[in-house]
Amino acid sequence: MTELRRKFENHLILRRYSPKTSAAYINAVKLLAQHYSLSPDLLTDDQIQDYLLYLLKEKGLTWNTCNVHFSGIRHFYTCILQRDIDLSLPPRPRIKKVCLALSKDEVRQLIFSCTNLKHRTLLLTVYSAGLRVSEVVKLEPSHIERSRQMLRIE
Repeated sequence: MTELRRKFENHLILRRYSPKTSAAYINAVKLLAQHYSLSPDLLTDDQIQDYLLYLLKEKGLTWNTCNVHFSGIRHFYTCILQRDIDLSLPPRPRIKKVCLALSKDEVRQLIFSCTNLKHRTLLLTVYSAGLRVSEVVKLEPSHIERSRQMLRIE
């Protein structure tokens, strides 16, 4: 084990980083050094930035994984080597999810697949009233107005 690695491991332990985060950060610096076959203290900012782009573009890693590498590398250079590095990671891409509506048969099949009456009633209430999860969890029996056949949503 190199002196830099030992110093980084001890630093992460003293800062109470979780074992998984520590392992991820150490691995990020190790992979960076292996990529260039050089000690990480000999690498330039441009080399490090090129490595991050390599992870995103050529290796096809997700933004979250690249962010873990970015955070580990930045932490190593700023805290262990006490070197200000100029790195950037492109912003997280915004993915718009398209909600697909269920057909009447799919809804019917979903609702009637429940054998528990309480669960079936809950599904029917949620679907027929078009409730959000946050609205469903706040429902109470007092919100039911039987005389008017209405449901009060707070």
